[in-house]
Amino acid sequence: MVAAARARRGEALRIIEQLEQMSGPSLNLAHLIARIYATMNENELALGWLERGLEAGATPIFFKDAPVWDPIRSDARFGDLLRRMAIH
Repeated sequence: MVAAARARRGEALRIIEQLEQMSGPSLNLAHLIARIYATMNENELALGWLERGLEAGATPIFFKDAPVWDPIRSDARFGDLLRRMAIH
């Protein structure tokens, strides 16, 4: 997230690639990947990774009000994900 926040896109994408490999089919790191994409304002990718993680049962309960989610907070899909995770 630090690389993404500092606009070091290439570095952030390499980290995402590493996380994807480490996560494998279990998608246990989908939440972290979504956080990096949200930090980069890649909203579609952030929401997509949250969705994939939720479908795989790999998205942990998280703090919905964390600033990292600001870019996607107003998207109805984020609200739907929170509802399906029973986060109020």
